[in-house]
Amino acid sequence: MRLDREVVAHVEGLDREVLVDLVLEQAEGDWRLRERLAADARAASGSGLDRRGWRHRIEAAFAPYGDYVSYREAPGWAEEIREVLDELETLVTRFPQDVVALAEHAHGCADEAIQHVDDSDGWLTEFSHQLAEMHHRACRAAPPDPALLAVRLLDLETGTDLTGFEDAAVTYADVLGAEGVAAYRAEVRSRLEELPADDTSVGWRLERALAAVAIAAGDPDALIEAKAGRMHSPADHLEVATALRSAGRGEEAERWAADGLEAFRERHWQTGDLRTFLDGLLRARGADEEAAELYWDAFTAHASLSSYRAAVKAAGAGGPAVADRAVDRLESLVGAIRPSAPDGPARASAIGTVLTEIHLDEGRAAEAWAAATTHGCYSDQVWHALAEAVAASQPVDAIAVHRRLAMAEIDQKNKDGYRAAVRRLGRIKELAEGCGAPDRFTDVLTEVVTTHKAKRNLMAFLRERGWA
Repeated sequence: MRLDREVVAHVEGLDREVLVDLVLEQAEGDWRLRERLAADARAASGSGLDRRGWRHRIEAAFAPYGDYVSYREAPGWAEEIREVLDELETLVTRFPQDVVALAEHAHGCADEAIQHVDDSDGWLTEFSHQLAEMHHRACRAAPPDPALLAVRLLDLETGTDLTGFEDAAVTYADVLGAEGVAAYRAEVRSRLEELPADDTSVGWRLERALAAVAIAAGDPDALIEAKAGRMHSPADHLEVATALRSAGRGEEAERWAADGLEAFRERHWQTGDLRTFLDGLLRARGADEEAAELYWDAFTAHASLSSYRAAVKAAGAGGPAVADRAVDRLESLVGAIRPSAPDGPARASAIGTVLTEIHLDEGRAAEAWAAATTHGCYSDQVWHALAEAVAASQPVDAIAVHRRLAMAEIDQKNKDGYRAAVRRLGRIKELAEGCGAPDRFTDVLTEVVTTHKAKRNLMAFLRERGWA
């Protein structure tokens, strides 16, 4: 907020002694101003920060009560920490070496706080990443000895459940240089050799650190060796494929990416980034049809509106044909389901829901209605969209859908559900009056009032609309 010009003019006219008194008086009750003045004084004299004072301030912020911090207390506790860390960040450029040491100390305090804070909202993760970013900037401003930094980073990476320093070898490659990365690798391997066989938690972190070292060194073969037998997710394949591409080994990168997509075909929610990566490699060498096939394969593995859209988009000019092919496939699949099978209705409803969504997305309201009513649809959100899509041509059907949804909202038995149901009754009234059948609204309203008259909050909302 900018000061009033009259205030600025007044301050500019004050005597030096008056200004000094004002600043010092304010500093007595404002630690941030006091610390800024102290930092300016130390910078002018060429001395470092008061690390001891800062350590005490950090410790007091992270453990203010010496006792448990409840969920209710946590936001206030976190705000005090944020103030301290934000102030520490202002000192990075002037006192980088001090900030490096203090950031490491603060991260240790954050790690200890896990034991006495209800961190359901993830404050400690936020602070861990803030401290890691601050630490990196300070290291760039005043690079420490690479070998010593490697050891400290590995401690920060593997000695905590916090993730701010995860994959530090990659993040700090610009500071570590070849010497530091080599020292990092040597330290990781040494610790792996000495690690007890049953210490799986630290072992996993060290193995991840070894993979990060390989990425930092630009050595895909070392990365493959580090991940041998531990390709647990599409992200692992993506890391290897990315390293291979960076090393100019595009054909191998394609193979690793394709293998990852096949290996984790059923984890459709995890493969998006890997598919996008392989798509880029294929299109870069003109294999557009192969790239488009990736998205068709994804649709066949898990049909959804999003996978349908992706397949149609990836096909380019062939999108309309792919769209028809997708609908035909779903109709064929749902047609082959035996209604008498134990899971028959559920499977049909799942496919019917996707078909309904696709038809709605393409603006085919009649086909969407046929899909939902023939095969089933398990999503109330889709039913709502469907009711609105057919409201003009099939208002009576739309009213029936809205009636069912209103009853479901009432069954939530809370104020939000009641409010939603009353809004939906308003929509039913509009539709009923619009098609010349106002009694349809009256019938639904009577049913609601008669069935749910004991629900006082619902009745209150109805009275607000003049309906009860």
